[in-house]
Amino acid sequence: MASSRRTTNGDARSIVVSRASSPCSKWGSGLYFTATVAYAASRGLYGSLPFLLLFQAGFLYTGILSLRERFERGAQRMGTARGSTLELTVQLLRDFNGVPAVFR
Repeated sequence: MASSRRTTNGDARSIVVSRASSPCSKWGSGLYFTATVAYAASRGLYGSLPFLLLFQAGFLYTGILSLRERFERGAQRMGTARGSTLELTVQLLRDFNGVPAVFR
């Protein structure tokens, strides 16, 4: 949720975005584009599918990274950090056999 807040001088406003809604909005957009891809495929709108799939993959990927970052922060606070986001992403891709040979 975005909200406005007065700064110290009292006349200027700034926008404050809650971090709690960020992964939810990314996942929501990703799921919306998943439904849109299904709709376009069922109606035979094949020309739009590559673009819809690109948006869908982007939103779902950033949603995954947002959740992973949130869990890493929680692990660091508890003293059980497991590694950087890049290392964890490469490990996730290895688990799904989707990582290029350069990273292996």
